[in-house]
Amino acid sequence: MSRETEFRVWDNYGNTMHYNVESVIYEDPDEIIPFHKILELASYEVMQYTGLIDKNSKKIYETDIVLFNKNQYYIKYEIGSFMLVRCSDKIDMYKEFENCWNDDVYPLSQLYWEKDCEENYISEIEVIGNTYENEYLVEQS
Repeated sequence: MSRETEFRVWDNYGNTMHYNVESVIYEDPDEIIPFHKILELASYEVMQYTGLIDKNSKKIYETDIVLFNKNQYYIKYEIGSFMLVRCSDKIDMYKEFENCWNDDVYPLSQLYWEKDCEENYISEIEVIGNTYENEYLVEQS
């Protein structure tokens, strides 16, 4: 089984998010930057699509801020997996997740497989922003 591979890029100088940048990104109408070059440029932050969608059918990317069980988390690729990272020290990860093994992160893949029926907990997540355009949401909790 394969999943869709897709990236978005945050432009640190232009403060804009570019989507579907796997082939090229346009700096201006006359300048095209190939994706492999974007990875080398410090002015861009590359984020990968997790392959999952939220309850509103919105794609979930790295650095997205999500709402789950009334708590805010952000998505980060860490330890070989996409993780839910708590946005506040007030969130007790061990109380929130039955099989939790870390007090700061919880694997998104584990959340996907936890529910005993055909539905999964991913369908209860809602993307409410990202850490680049909505940084205040991380500090708010």
